[in-house]
Amino acid sequence: MRQLGRDLHACLVGEAPVILNVASGRYHLVRGQTGKHLTAFLRTHPSPEDVSALVRARLLDPVRMEVENAPLVAVPTCSHLDLTNLRHGWLLAPLALLSLCRAVSQVRRKPLRTIMNQVEREAQGPRLKLPIVSETRIAAAFHLLRQILPLDNHCLSRSIAISRMLRRFGHQATLVIGVQLPIAAHCWVQCDDRLMADRVERIAAFEPILAR
Repeated sequence: MRQLGRDLHACLVGEAPVILNVASGRYHLVRGQTGKHLTAFLRTHPSPEDVSALVRARLLDPVRMEVENAPLVAVPTCSHLDLTNLRHGWLLAPLALLSLCRAVSQVRRKPLRTIMNQVEREAQGPRLKLPIVSETRIAAAFHLLRQILPLDNHCLSRSIAISRMLRRFGHQATLVIGVQLPIAAHCWVQCDDRLMADRVERIAAFEPILAR
């Protein structure tokens, strides 16, 4: 997982280099000689020729040449879906619903770049010194909503809402966008290696390309 420029993020899915352009919200499988240069770059062993070719192709911002790789996302090992008792979610369900409605509206009205910038600002904002509500109760609230509302096609909105609530109550949360081939994407939230609203086997099919 690597940020190539202001709007370009890339990762290797197996041996194939994939780019996410957050300005357009589109994913691209990079082929041919450019794909070979990008593969070398993502493996952190690029030659000067690889770098020059990517700059000429406008896939790499020279200003970011010294920027380190994005921090690795912890590999999920467990999921709150396997631990959650739905009755633990009733108290937080109204607040989770408000957060979800806000996120759905945001995703409908704003481009992906604006959304990710806001998520990043929220992630870097001040947090409580100690969590005041457990991860389990937050996961239970959203799991409860999922039994009532059709949320399966709203993974980005759901993830924004979950990460926002986690951070509001003092947790360190990571919103991750992953990609698989043929090109398909999924968004999820994890706290360290703990998934909030997905099962481990589902996330294992995706390679992280952006994390906030």
